[in-house]
Order: sequence, then C-alpha cells, then structure tokens
Amino acid sequence: MKKSIVLLVVTIVMAMLISLVGCTNTNTDTDTEVEIAHQHISMGTAGTGGYFYPLGGAIAEIINRFVDGAEATAEVTGGSAENVVLVGTNEVQMGMANGNLIYAGYYGKEPYEQKYDQLRGLFTIQPSVVHIVTLENSGIDSLSDLKDKKVVLGPAGGGQIVLFNEYIQYYGISIDDIKAIHITYNEGVNELIDGNADAMLTMAALPQGAIMELAARSDGFKILEFEEDVIQKIVGDSPYFTKFVIPGNTYSGVTEDAVTIAATSGIFVRADMDEDIAYNICEAVYNNLDILINTVESSKTMSIENGKDLPIPLHPGAERFFREQGVL
Repeated sequence: MKKSIVLLVVTIVMAMLISLVGCTNTNTDTDTEVEIAHQHISMGTAGTGGYFYPLGGAIAEIINRFVDGAEATAEVTGGSAENVVLVGTNEVQMGMANGNLIYAGYYGKEPYEQKYDQLRGLFTIQPSVVHIVTLENSGIDSLSDLKDKKVVLGPAGGGQIVLFNEYIQYYGISIDDIKAIHITYNEGVNELIDGNADAMLTMAALPQGAIMELAARSDGFKILEFEEDVIQKIVGDSPYFTKFVIPGNTYSGVTEDAVTIAATSGIFVRADMDEDIAYNICEAVYNNLDILINTVESSKTMSIENGKDLPIPLHPGAERFFREQGVL
C-alpha cells in the first residue's frame, strides 16, 4: 500500500514538472513572437498638402503588407529639414527629404549646427528635375546666355533658388548676373508668353504642370541642356545632384530627349536599423512600385538603377539589396 502511494506521488510530481516546462517554453515562444511582430517604424514625411505625405503613407502600406516583423506609420512633420533632425535624434526611425538637406545633415553643414552622421540611405524617390526653359525664338541657347536676362526663379525663398545659384556658377555667372523675377511658375508662364521674361526655372517631378501649360499655350519652347562635362563637375562637387534625361515627348512639341540635372530626394534611416528589415523594405518597395505610382504618379520615375544615388552612405541592408540587383 505504501509503495503504491509513493509511486502515485512521484507520478504526480513528474507530471507537474513536465507541465511547468511546457508552460515555460510556450511563454518564451509567445514573447519572441510578440517582440518580432511589434517593431514599429515612424516615418517623417511633411504636411498633408505636398506629395511627401501621401507617398510616405503608401510606403508605410507596403511595409505593413509585405515586410514581416515590421509595422509603419507616416507622420505629419515640418518636412525635409525637420525630418533630418527627427531621424538623427531617433524621434522617428525613417524619414524622407531632399538630397541637399540629407547631405547637409550628415556632414553638419548649414542649416544644421551638428553632424547627424548616423544617418544612412535606403533608396531615392522621385527627383526634382531642373527645367530651364525659354521660347524657341528667344536667342538663348545655353545656360551661359542667361547673363543679364530676365529669369523667373519662382517665389522668393524657395529651395530651388539656392540650388540654382550653385550650378549656374559652372557657366561663369551667378544669380547676381541675372534679373531675377520672383513669382509663381504659372505667373511665369504668362510672363514668358507676353515677352516680359526671357527664361524660367522650375524644379519638380515629371511632368511639371507649368511646363505642360507652356507647351499648350506657346508657339514653341525649348529646354536648355547641361553639357556632360559640366554635369560631371556638378555631381562631383555636390553629390545630391544627378544627371537626368527628360524623355522626348514628355511635353508637347519637344520630341528629343533633353539632358539636364536633378536634385535627389530619398528615404533614409539610422545606422542601427536591423539589416534584414532595411533589406526587406527595399525589396518590398521595388516589388510594389505600382502602389506608389497609383498614389503619386510621378513615382514612375523611380527605378532600381537610380535608387542607390543618395549623397550619404547606404544602410548595409540597402547596400546588400542594390548589390544583389547588380547596380553596385
């Protein structure tokens, strides 16, 4: 009888131990799954009126649908300049900005007072393409011909004016050598057609609305081109610029390709983002560009070939992705 009782007690104790071990394993697995499933990424975009915010929302959708172990939300912010600081201080984990500001933040140049050298690039988004246009019969054939001419540069204080003053110097002139007109692009079209302006600068993704209006209303216009040797010097000195070819027939009446430059814009993160997560984000975005294009049509200019062209070091996950694609 005593022997039977002892056996019964031993059996019960062993069963309890097995149960406890089983519960411990279950809890460990559950904790691991919860940790992986809740890696949240806040993405700094801009105000709701521009294209950064809807584009950021589309990228967040792609991450949520196709990147295991990550979830993302697009946050309204002050835009490019602020996003550099927000990512640099880890207030958000991902941001989008114009290339010149990403570059300035990484190297601690104006308008920033410190280096944010933990920033790393993921991929470029649609570039801001430089269009310097004039009427067909204006007698202006080169950027060097803009000296002493009346040139519409857009509203005063715009970022395109700062960049214009950078690259126009490669043609031996500065912004002080032209007669700058600071009005909106649509007003600039009127001034060109009425003969009150000689040329106009615009910077935006393709196709640009003001240039489409000019094509529709004028008797002919041309896009001033950048020479290859000048482009190489510009990009060498300021890597946030890149060569860009505007395809023929983008605008009515301009049937030939036009060689110009563009200012890059891109998505960037911190160096401490998990390498696999960064890789998977790149892969998911390029596998689902249709989602971006359906949200912001100008995203059709995005490609794997130019996706690596950011002015700061790539994140190791992005670098691995582009290397596997054969573009690095």
